[in-house]
Amino acid sequence: MALFLLAILAVALYYRSRGANELAEARKEFEVKVGPLDPAAYQPTRVKDEDNGAIWLKAGAQAVVIFQLERAGLGILARTPSPQWTPEQITQLKAIQERNAPALALLYRAAGMKVCDLNAVMGEGERIGLPAIHAARLLAADARDALRQGDADRFFKGAKALSTSASAMECAPETILQILGSYEERLLLPVIQEATGSPVLDQASISRLDALVPSGNLMDAWRRALGKEAADLETRMGAAAEGKDSSGRPSLRSRLISWMTGDLDHARYLRLWVETVAWAREPYALRSPSPPHPLGV
Repeated sequence: MALFLLAILAVALYYRSRGANELAEARKEFEVKVGPLDPAAYQPTRVKDEDNGAIWLKAGAQAVVIFQLERAGLGILARTPSPQWTPEQITQLKAIQERNAPALALLYRAAGMKVCDLNAVMGEGERIGLPAIHAARLLAADARDALRQGDADRFFKGAKALSTSASAMECAPETILQILGSYEERLLLPVIQEATGSPVLDQASISRLDALVPSGNLMDAWRRALGKEAADLETRMGAAAEGKDSSGRPSLRSRLISWMTGDLDHARYLRLWVETVAWAREPYALRSPSPPHPLGV
């Protein structure tokens, strides 16, 4: 019996030592190839509320009211050049615009604001997904409608607000917000394309269109998002190492398992993130169909 216990202890010590070494190497590799593992490194510089365009974007998105039966139609209007709209679609959009005039006024306030810190206005666990999608579609359709009606000022207000929102989300340190930002940019670019051929804009106005295209570095933003997720993982793994079960009470079993293999699991997750960044850097034609692991593990 004593020999059996000694054997178990030897195995446990082996996994413990191996895990500690692999985790140290994985952390070093991660910080070189992805970014720091300190959560504080991903905290943006705080800005004054009056300088933060995200306040207007969030308020505007939450104020948007789109009825269930209007959602598909608004999506079509946002993606379709205005010369192709039918009279029925124009009537539907007019009703949506009138109902959402307060929301549009709030969204317009974000147009052109240089700082847009979404983290500063988002509560713990708060999500802005569906309201942001409705707001983006409304802005895209409204900008197209402005071109149709010859209103260059309203076009630039709506397009710039959509550009500000897309840029802010694409640079946010969360992958889900970056996906939303990419979706908004995909709505925006065809709107800009329609504007280039519109007789509403003169040469001086057309030269302003370049400023509407989001110019953030998506790879850098994505790396920061992965770094933040990994830093958050450090916190979660630290809590797991303390051996707490779902109720928060110490669990002997979880303590033993975490003590033996927790570092190995942690190192594996960090290496998967490193492999994902390497995958994204490969030329598109040479990439495998999917990254090494699902985002947000």
